[in-house]
Amino acid sequence: MKRVLYAGAIALAASVGIASSANADAGVNFGFKYDKSYGDNGLSQPYAGPTTTGQSYGTGVAIQSSDTSQKVYSLVEANANIGVGGARGAFPAASRTISPSSSTPSYLGPYYIVRRTSDGKIDTTFGDNGYVSVFGNSADSSYKFTSLSIDPGTGNIVLVGQQTTSSGPVGVVERLLQPASGSDTASLDTSFNASGTTPAVVTISTPNGNNNPILYSSSVVDEGAGHSGAVLVGGVDSGASSSQVLAAKISSSGGYDTMFGSNGVVEYPVQSVNGSGTSAEITNVSLSGAHSDFPDVILSGFSFTKGTKDGPAAKATALTVAIKDRTGALDTNFNGTGQLINANYGEAVLARVKSTHGGAATDLDIVYGTVGSDAAELVDYPITNGVPAIASPTTTKTGAFTVPDDFASMQGYTFNSSGRIVVSGDTSANTEMLTEIRGSSALGY
Repeated sequence: MKRVLYAGAIALAASVGIASSANADAGVNFGFKYDKSYGDNGLSQPYAGPTTTGQSYGTGVAIQSSDTSQKVYSLVEANANIGVGGARGAFPAASRTISPSSSTPSYLGPYYIVRRTSDGKIDTTFGDNGYVSVFGNSADSSYKFTSLSIDPGTGNIVLVGQQTTSSGPVGVVERLLQPASGSDTASLDTSFNASGTTPAVVTISTPNGNNNPILYSSSVVDEGAGHSGAVLVGGVDSGASSSQVLAAKISSSGGYDTMFGSNGVVEYPVQSVNGSGTSAEITNVSLSGAHSDFPDVILSGFSFTKGTKDGPAAKATALTVAIKDRTGALDTNFNGTGQLINANYGEAVLARVKSTHGGAATDLDIVYGTVGSDAAELVDYPITNGVPAIASPTTTKTGAFTVPDDFASMQGYTFNSSGRIVVSGDTSANTEMLTEIRGSSALGY
């Protein structure tokens, strides 16, 4: 029998539920089913790199959008101790716990990076037989990495997370060069923030003084082959009684984009149906495209009443935020406020914008999950002249989100070029793996 876990809210196990193959077809009209032809009966080749614990846990997953072969990168951690803000996904209850009373981020490493081919096999041409086990701060216990993205122009690897310093926690963005063939080491890209205290690493403090920034996801602007793009990151500042949604924009050279918010950083109160004392987490950061008439940064995730996320009284609510990519302002053309709360769902798992070759945005697609059930929905909001018709979606497709029986937790999500959802996580045996969820042509780009 499949284990259904409620502990982590950025997880389909918690916000969508997990359906086994036995009930996958009941009442389904949309194919949110795992692809049995992917890997071995739906699971990728397992991570087998070195860890200090003998266990491995999936954290983030990313695909270089310009890579025609669609190789998949995943961030792996080998430490089973999780503190508040460290949980991204539903964790096996026996090995991972979340302490609601803790405000200090727990070290999740040592960290590793693995690359797989599009069919789920370990890509032995990457690093040392498919693995990178040494990179900047990978074994530094003051760092807690949560996700990664790939620069589509250069293939450089961007990591985001949090660092504990003597002055308190800060958000952290780190850029790595691709490893040399046969090497298990990815060097820091010291051209990124070259004049900073730690070249290749950018730290983010918060302008509003909550002072507990946690970065959950990132995306890199496509500047074309051989050129690095700006890094946009999303997360929350959870230091106050109510969290703030946080976004930051960092130039390709590692400096803050001073046109974006307050010296490159913006924070906004979390909108929620749950009243005061709300918090949030960000599942995914996507870019609409700088040349589109809807040039926004789209943050998707959920909000919840602070202090209840991991208990039986938790009530997560789907949250999507649209922020103008140049100024950092909330885009009030998006639902009138720049934020969309959808109380029918527990999480906005992924969001993506379709546009024409001429740059006009045509559709905003959001994949939602339903709390306490196997149901998921794809909702298509048409866009006209840069304004999404939130009140008048043209398509709502409902289906059951299914994963292989041994896939015990979900922590990172991305789309591939075929519109399938690639999910990182781990098995009941605490082994990091990926699975691939079939979508439909509606998700194709």
